[in-house]
Amino acid sequence: MRWGGGAPGWETDAVGDQAPIPIESRVKRESEAGEADSAARDTGTSSGRVVHAPGGWPRFAAAVAVVGLVAGGLVWALLDDEPAPAGDEEPAGDPSPRAQDPHAETRQAFAGAVLQFGEVHSFAYRGSVHATASRPFGAGGSAVGDLTLEGAVLLQPALAREVASDGRGRAKETLTSGTTVWTRSAAAADTLAGAPWTVRPGLVEAASTLDMQVLARLITTAGDPRGEAPDALGRRVIRATLPTRDDGGGDLLPLAGADVLLSLDDAGDIAHLVVTWPPRDPQLVLDVEIFAHNQPQDIAPPDRGPAALRRTVPIEALTAEGLRPQELGRVPAGWRLTGAWVGPQVTPRGECSALNLVYGHPDAGSGDYLWLRLTPRACGVQIAVAGEPRPLTVGAFEGSVVESSSETIGALSDRTTGVQFETDLPVGDVASLLASLRPFDPNAEPEPQAALPS
Repeated sequence: MRWGGGAPGWETDAVGDQAPIPIESRVKRESEAGEADSAARDTGTSSGRVVHAPGGWPRFAAAVAVVGLVAGGLVWALLDDEPAPAGDEEPAGDPSPRAQDPHAETRQAFAGAVLQFGEVHSFAYRGSVHATASRPFGAGGSAVGDLTLEGAVLLQPALAREVASDGRGRAKETLTSGTTVWTRSAAAADTLAGAPWTVRPGLVEAASTLDMQVLARLITTAGDPRGEAPDALGRRVIRATLPTRDDGGGDLLPLAGADVLLSLDDAGDIAHLVVTWPPRDPQLVLDVEIFAHNQPQDIAPPDRGPAALRRTVPIEALTAEGLRPQELGRVPAGWRLTGAWVGPQVTPRGECSALNLVYGHPDAGSGDYLWLRLTPRACGVQIAVAGEPRPLTVGAFEGSVVESSSETIGALSDRTTGVQFETDLPVGDVASLLASLRPFDPNAEPEPQAALPS
């Protein structure tokens, strides 16, 4: 194990005598982001921030170069809510900043709704979409025209399900797990269960399609909030705009400049969403109710037949690239493999193929997950986290782990394989599960573990 300049991030070296590579820690990044926010308040502009999320949003990351933005409306709303310094009372007759700014309450409500939605782990939705061929909606790639939608999203294990029906009642169901997409079609939605799945493993062309997983995080980048009249149910409505970010090579964010209408429920949560892109002559209009925040959702990838999740893993191709695919031999009762896909892993030593495996309870609304990323040891293993790393040894694997009240993140390696992991389990439990690592077998499900150490 080599440490980068004392920073709380680490890299597992492939060769013992290589010089340590400095690793930027999340503590440093968040400190710099805080300075950027402070500067934004001084200038009235928005700032960019790196947002950490479990598992890393594989489809969103494929489509968006910038994962998170704090738009001007959010920054100003937070500024409005800052308390005055102790002993610094306003002179009599001098109106407060809130009184001077009639939109302060709108910005505060908008900031609270966006921050709450950024913490949501699951939700369901229903409504309609109008989409042209230039901007279809749905990872299945065929949601074009005027369609009704019904679906659900589990964000931590990157699972989503959607049924889109046309005017004649014909239905198409799309299920995504990471970057893997399954689809099936039927003459009516109530006959979909008997239709066979077709699978498209590998990286989804996320730049040409959207789904609710992507849109859920895009909404948290919206800014410039303005109050609108209440909706038909009497709920508060706020209009906002998705940002346009140009680095000279074009817009980096999908739906740049889209008009967004948010209806908030009594708890301040986003309950209704209308997205119009572009605002004039729209190519996409999405109108959905959002409900069941953080509640269990019935989403599970196929586990039988040729389209079964385990059979989408390209074992031979990974082996040819020097990666020995492994998986858990035991999982907690009720858990299953919910995601398995191959994507690039970029380190200072270059780019390698990485096998991503996500385990969890399919019916959990939030929590109960374990994300593994396996790479060839020669590629190196790099993670940036906040906290004090501790050594961890599991069988032939050695490395380090950082544990907080909400997550456990670590990196291990043996002579051939690097393993990164992220979970909401305590370190003792994840070590017990990692001790069961075995060669990946597309025909063998892991066994349930009777009890975890904790």
